[in-house]
Amino acid sequence: MVFVPGLGLNERSWHKVRSLLNGPSVVEELPSMGEPAPRGTDLFVDAQARRLVKTFTIGTPLILVGHSASCPVVVQAAAVSPDVVGLVLVGPVTDPAARTWPRMLAQWLRSAAHEHPAEAAVLLPQYWRTGPAGMLRGMNAIRWFRTDLTLAQQTLPVEVVRGVNDRIATRDWSAHLRQVSQGTLTSVGAGGHMIPLTHPAAIVAAIERVRSSQRTSPSG
Repeated sequence: MVFVPGLGLNERSWHKVRSLLNGPSVVEELPSMGEPAPRGTDLFVDAQARRLVKTFTIGTPLILVGHSASCPVVVQAAAVSPDVVGLVLVGPVTDPAARTWPRMLAQWLRSAAHEHPAEAAVLLPQYWRTGPAGMLRGMNAIRWFRTDLTLAQQTLPVEVVRGVNDRIATRDWSAHLRQVSQGTLTSVGAGGHMIPLTHPAAIVAAIERVRSSQRTSPSG
């Protein structure tokens, strides 16, 4: 089980999910996603996916779990690594209808209105460690990636999880990803964009469904 933090986040963002999960798991941080991203760092999805794949143990079946801006990275990693056997996409981006900065900012503000103020104590230290400038450069690179087109070319079991109040991973966009992946979409009641913090059990349930599909597959 490999978790990748969202933009500006680090391994702490997955603590609650991993505490409920049976079995081994790791968190892989990437530049702008847990690690600082100095100016000049290649933050496009292809480069981030290559960094992620380099951490894999060859021949070990892996389920990748992404959140928000790391979802395109895990999708691309699955496209290039035969070791990936399933995907869980939590609050995924990038909706091609919402990749301009004004639209992204508006979505973020509408989503933030549904988040709990207590989340700030967890999120702000992570954002500070990664660095706002690196986060901006990371999002600027990621926003052009067509997650849906890359996902449509794969045949892996896919779980999409979002909060009903998530204005970044909107209902229509998430439903589109479910359709192109022939996967499953779960909308968590009362959840916003930060459901790894607020609704970790829903993510664990999605992971277990991917695991179950592997155990019952002809090759499993």
